[in-house]
Amino acid sequence: MEEHVALLCSRINALGYEPLVICAELEALGPLYRRLDALGVRRRIFDAGETPVARLTSVPRLARIFRAEKVDVLHVQLVSAEGGRIPILAGRLANIPTVVTHHAAPRSPQSLATRLSRWPLMALVDRFVAVSHANRDDHIRHMGLAGGRLTAIHNGIVVPEAAPDRATARQALLRDLGLSPESKLVGAAGRLCEQKGFHLLLNAAEKLKTSLPNAHFLLIGDGPLRGELEAQAARLGLSSQVHFLGFRNDTPALLAALDLLAMPSIFEGLPLVLLEAFAAGCPVVAHEVDGIPEVVEDCVDGFLVPSGDVSMLAARIEQLLGDTALAARMSQAARRKAVEKLTVERMARETSGVYAELLAR
Repeated sequence: MEEHVALLCSRINALGYEPLVICAELEALGPLYRRLDALGVRRRIFDAGETPVARLTSVPRLARIFRAEKVDVLHVQLVSAEGGRIPILAGRLANIPTVVTHHAAPRSPQSLATRLSRWPLMALVDRFVAVSHANRDDHIRHMGLAGGRLTAIHNGIVVPEAAPDRATARQALLRDLGLSPESKLVGAAGRLCEQKGFHLLLNAAEKLKTSLPNAHFLLIGDGPLRGELEAQAARLGLSSQVHFLGFRNDTPALLAALDLLAMPSIFEGLPLVLLEAFAAGCPVVAHEVDGIPEVVEDCVDGFLVPSGDVSMLAARIEQLLGDTALAARMSQAARRKAVEKLTVERMARETSGVYAELLAR
């Protein structure tokens, strides 16, 4: 979500909108603050408080900020269907058209009680934005949102004009890891949590131990399941082939060095690392879930695998690592799609279109 905000702010100004970011004072948001400051984006700190009384009184306080700043459109960013109450209420109190982007969608139908309890709040939102068409459909099916109030806008990223030198990046990473030039590099990036399905990738790696002894699996990121995944790798006899790289600030460079990116996610919105892989010309083997098939075209710029099919996941990884001509074609196709369709400029343009429509009313 923070990356989405920073990327949108980096381009929306050129389309006639001055961004103002209002958020809590949190240590975890430090990287976002620094990026916004570097972009020259104004930001204001707002603390809603912890107690029920404090949170209730925070609504008119936030509405006063909106009025003082002469806010024309409010764009609320959410990762949970349960969030956003305070800014949405404050936006209505200040009589500002409100857009809500949901970066995830409920996985199952919400109960009637939940829908009824959320209906008054959702009625105050002028337009909902989903990050994929799959998420848009889930919002309609599982939350009861009206399709006419929902717009799907795919995430976008900064796509460098020049394609990266994958051979040089690969050599540098092999050198850093102390691996031989013949090694094959399979990456997986994201928070080490249940959603990302890294345990399934390790099971697939175990199936490839004999046929691909020179394959190395790089887990980029950190999270609550790191210890459990390290223990799983050891139990499967993969300790020398699985490398836990932790949180990295150079993910785009790492993606350029990989032979392929594996995405065994159990569910997703539209992961930015997928777009970054395409921008780096890195083919992808991914689970066919949610918004991923809206980016990956099976057998063209990557492979799609039925969710949870470890044998197929292993087979597609083996196929791509063993066919250099196929890998080169997929690399070129992925890079071409990133340049043509996955840019932050396109995302900002579509988002500004939603703003303009609401303001025109």
